[in-house]
Amino acid sequence: MYSSDQLSNLQDFIKKKFSDFQEHNKTQIFEGSSLGGKVLVKISISN
Repeated sequence: MYSSDQLSNLQDFIKKKFSDFQEHNKTQIFEGSSLGGKVLVKISISN
């Protein structure tokens, strides 16, 4: 499981990426890994 610090960092990362998504207004995919686990997030934004 993720520690609360790691989840907080992931949330901050997603928020930062999300603001980038809004600027580009298109589907973005990014992934990260922690403790041997893998996180894949796909966000699609439409108006």
